[in-house]
Amino acid sequence: MRTEGNTVVVSNRLPLTSEPENATPHYLRPSSGGLTRTLDSILWESGGIWVGCSPTEDIVELTEEGRDWRDRHGYSTAPVCLGTAERMDYEGFSNDAIWPLFHCLKSQCRLDPDCWSGYCRVNGRIAEAVQIVAQPDDCIWVHDYPLTMVASMLRANGSRHRVGYSQHIPFPPPAVLKTLPWRVELLNALLQFDLIGFQTDDDRENFLASLSTFLPPAHRLEVDGKTVVRVLDRVAMIGTYPVGIDFDEFSFEGSNPNIVAASTAIQKYMSGAQIVLAVDRLDSSAGMFERFMAFQRMLELYPETRGKVTMTQIVLPCHGTPSENKRVDLQIESAAGQVNRRFGRNDWTPIHYYCRRLTQAQLLAFYQSADVALITPLRGGMNLVAKEFCACRNDDRGVLLLSEYSGAAEELKFGALLVDPYNVDHVASVLYLALRMSESEQKERMAALRNHIRTHDVFKWSNSFHSDISPCSTPPRFRRMPQESSREQANERIQEG
Repeated sequence: MRTEGNTVVVSNRLPLTSEPENATPHYLRPSSGGLTRTLDSILWESGGIWVGCSPTEDIVELTEEGRDWRDRHGYSTAPVCLGTAERMDYEGFSNDAIWPLFHCLKSQCRLDPDCWSGYCRVNGRIAEAVQIVAQPDDCIWVHDYPLTMVASMLRANGSRHRVGYSQHIPFPPPAVLKTLPWRVELLNALLQFDLIGFQTDDDRENFLASLSTFLPPAHRLEVDGKTVVRVLDRVAMIGTYPVGIDFDEFSFEGSNPNIVAASTAIQKYMSGAQIVLAVDRLDSSAGMFERFMAFQRMLELYPETRGKVTMTQIVLPCHGTPSENKRVDLQIESAAGQVNRRFGRNDWTPIHYYCRRLTQAQLLAFYQSADVALITPLRGGMNLVAKEFCACRNDDRGVLLLSEYSGAAEELKFGALLVDPYNVDHVASVLYLALRMSESEQKERMAALRNHIRTHDVFKWSNSFHSDISPCSTPPRFRRMPQESSREQANERIQEG
């Protein structure tokens, strides 16, 4: 069920990428990331407005692009231009504080009060841009950790819109969140959303546990698999909404003769070796180092795989500071080089490592060329690569091997092979089994995976979220529930947190 009014999608960035200054010519082009493509599918079908940070400060360029964006994509864009200092603080807090902390990488977390202030200011600027374009009946849908404060900024400015929030990365347990000095402010800001959606039940439970640990006592009510909470004067619904993809689009593109030909060319380039494919952003939570060690261990334990199996590791541009990216890149390159020096031959390279931006067509060709998709983050959100890999496999072949700590594992465990990415021997043995899996078992598993991803696609995800954020979704008896906790109790609880 869709609510009345348009959808105003709010994300960290617009669905545009600015080519580097040395590109010829310099221009804006549509982004092709997993979440960007997913949100684009929703607005393409329903129409609406996309609010986000602009990839460029060139107003003329933005204006020219915006004129015909609606004609080409079916929706409008509302850019928020940030200055260099603004962007550094905002992205610094998003990528150097929230990202590592929410992935339970406390040692990599950088907590800078100036960055926190800058993060809040930019959230306020984005909220102002939303209020300019949003009509009274519109539904505002905010996406992910760079924008946790948007609803609180909207409420402070008097907005009475329905505002939902989807988190696409994990949410940490209270013991980890305690590291964040501004945890109370962040949790209170999230409660200003009417509906808060997480990728897994574990993430939802971590959030609810954090509310109980750091905020005043909350009233809770379970309603149709969701949790409605009331903390002081705020009522919010919390649910699990695993994000989907546009299955039909990926399946259709997977049949494109040019992509099929490119896939065949990749297989030929690998001299007929079985291909293990991994696609990641460049960050330490992706588990690439551990993955290379597991691949090396497989070559040690099963010598017959040498010369017969090749790993293709594709690393895509990511968030994070240049120094952190450089550190991770050097570590990964060193690990790949270690494996290649030890086992490589003139006619066979064990690991092919590519750190570059790929077009959607190129990525689909790699998906179709692979015998195994090895997706083993140390901790992650949904990881849409898993669903994209399955959706384009119209041949019903290939094996999906997932980390049990990925968001996709909870949803796709019936057809995928699950591993503990920290257990190198375990990953090596399961990968070996995946490479030896019979064609009949591959087809049975892949058909089941594809059917689930087709049924639970991006449009079902969107419709489910919109239905639950409708004005009638919160039970009236809960809205009338009296508060048992006093303001004094609340203040005591906050101080204890």
